[in-house]
Amino acid sequence: MKAPFELEALAKGADGSLDTFILRISSPKFEEGRGYFCTIEYPFIREKDMKVFGIDGEQAAELAFDLVRSLLEHKAAILVDRNGNPLDIPWT
Repeated sequence: MKAPFELEALAKGADGSLDTFILRISSPKFEEGRGYFCTIEYPFIREKDMKVFGIDGEQAAELAFDLVRSLLEHKAAILVDRNGNPLDIPWT
């Protein structure tokens, strides 16, 4: 999966509840003294944006997607479209 990436969907919880899910992952950037990072915006999971660092831009993007996938699994949420159909996101 390449950054930048943007997705608007619904997150369906284990109890069947639906919440708006917005995900934005920026293109990799370089921060002097810290290295490459992608910024993740995902208010369903975390109110504040988060920077995910890697040894290069490709790894930073890969780690950002891995983190979002893991956090969705932890919340036992699946992403669905407006019709309730599951979304298959190609994470890699």
